[in-house]
Parts: sequence; structure tokens; C-alpha cells
Amino acid sequence: YKVVSVYLRQSFDLDASTAASGADLRFSVDYDDGFVAYLNGKELARRQLGAPGDTVRYTDTAGLHEAGSPEIISIPDAASFLQEGVNVLAIQVHNFSLSSSDMSMIADLELDQNPSSPLVRSGDTWRYFVGTGEPSPFPLPTEPPEDLSDFVDWIELINTGAAPVSLQGWSL
Repeated sequence: YKVVSVYLRQSFDLDASTAASGADLRFSVDYDDGFVAYLNGKELARRQLGAPGDTVRYTDTAGLHEAGSPEIISIPDAASFLQEGVNVLAIQVHNFSLSSSDMSMIADLELDQNPSSPLVRSGDTWRYFVGTGEPSPFPLPTEPPEDLSDFVDWIELINTGAAPVSLQGWSL
């Protein structure tokens, strides 16, 4: 089926000295049609989806842009985005229209130093979420609500097949 948006995530670990590096980040991206990229919840770059900081809903369409010419985006002060331990690059990719026949994202992130230090590669295994609803906001609350009777977030898993399905190894 066709959708307007897809959400991608890739995690990577860093030691304290790398996270505090004074190097810039180099974000190489080849996309169709638009995207907003976040590193640890902080907007890293966007194209064809409004101004920096604008909210982009899963139903929003992007301006028209064809893939085929990777763009190199230099982001100063990597230390303001990176942290020791687990880091997450999240990219919200949007299509020009629901009837568009293509959507793509090829992204690489590295520390711009000599030699360069790859952080995320397009050939890595990425986690993804098809944009059929809004994802949870970032960051997630650290404390549960005081009154759980008003808590409305929930997940329902339905097995529509006849055979049992193991959820071993799955996580949210």
C-alpha cells in the first residue's frame, strides 16, 4: 500500500571522548521527496518540509525532490548533538503525494575529521515505522502519570493467523 511518511531509526554507541569531539558532523543524504532528521531528539537537518522547528505530521506531504544526487550537509559542533553511550539518528521521510510512485532515503552520518569516523551507514540495518499514525513524542515521559485511570496509551497486538506467533526478542 502507499503511505505519505516513513520513520527510520538507527542507534549507535559512543565513548565519552568521541561524543565530546570538537569535530563537525557530516550528514550525507539522498532522498525523495523530503525529510526531517533528528539526532538524540534534536533537529539535525530538514529538506522540503517547512522551516526548522516546524511540526511535521505523518499526513503532511513534502515538496517535490527527486533522489539521485546525494547532498552533503555539514553540521558544526558534533558535541552539541552527541552523547556518551547510546545515540539515535531518527529520520522522518515524506512523499510528495499519496499517489507518488516512489519514496527513498539513503543516509550516512559521520564525524568530519581526518580520517572520518562513520557513525551510521545507509547499508546498516535500520528500524522503521510506516506513517499510519503519529509516533510517540520525543523524549518520552520519565515518570508515569500520577492518576493511571486517565492513562490512555496502550498497544494491542492481534494475531490474525491460525498459528501462534512468538514475540521473543521483540521490544518496544
